[in-house]
Amino acid sequence: MPRVRLDFLILSIGFTCAFCVVFLSLTPFRNEPAPVAIHRSSDVAITAFNYFNTGEFERGIRLFDTMLAVDPDNIEALRMRAHTFRYFGKYQEAESLLLRAAEADPSDVVTFIELGKLYRNMSRYDDSEKALLHAVELKPDYGDIYDYGLGYLYIETGDLKKAEEAITRALKLRGEHHFTYNAFGDLYRMQGENRKAEDAFLHSIALDARSEAYIGLGFLYLNEDRFEDAINAFKRYLNNVRPKSEVYTGLGYAYLNNGELENARTAFLDALSLQSDLESAKNGLAQVEILLSSTE
Repeated sequence: MPRVRLDFLILSIGFTCAFCVVFLSLTPFRNEPAPVAIHRSSDVAITAFNYFNTGEFERGIRLFDTMLAVDPDNIEALRMRAHTFRYFGKYQEAESLLLRAAEADPSDVVTFIELGKLYRNMSRYDDSEKALLHAVELKPDYGDIYDYGLGYLYIETGDLKKAEEAITRALKLRGEHHFTYNAFGDLYRMQGENRKAEDAFLHSIALDARSEAYIGLGFLYLNEDRFEDAINAFKRYLNNVRPKSEVYTGLGYAYLNNGELENARTAFLDALSLQSDLESAKNGLAQVEILLSSTE
């Protein structure tokens, strides 16, 4: 079996929400009568993210849409609905909602962090840095700006010195946090310091069993030919955290390199069911199909 490498950095997505109190009517269920109960929007948001985190994406999205139908300028709902668009790679839709949120409340620091992360995903690095530095102006002691914002921006653009400075700033601001150690793990991985990266990822997971660090750990093991370890890391993420197309793709390549072609095929199909245009999953699936056809 020829080895198939997957040498790209999968960047983790942090869930950062600031809850404000408004009142609205809603129901989380399909085909029910008009809603009559009154709830705090923060309660709705928590329910929606619980659906999202367990893979019930449609139910979560319906709650966000319900919030916006009741209050189109609800900053919380705009940011969260934008986050779901970004999760599925619908970047233009996400940008439109975040710009609406920024216009509705120019002082909301989380909106500009989310814009920064979105523009990084779109490879609009100057716009990303501009949004994140504006967030610094708004709230310079807000830790999320520095690790999941500027830290990952500078990792992706190759400015590892600035990345380390930003992530270290986050550590000083909020101490032991799984987000920060996950960012350190990806930084060390980019620097080629694999054991330090592994330690940072494992420390992040020790701080929070639902840490995104399983992803970085899985790709670290994959690129070290530790395919069983990679499979276990990716499966632990999928079991403990949430379905994610990048993780299914990594799992597919781990199975492929380990000679488990049917499992690889299933993983790539799962990735494409979440994000149909994901080229890395398409390429992996094509390789699996060629190998399977050659064994018939």
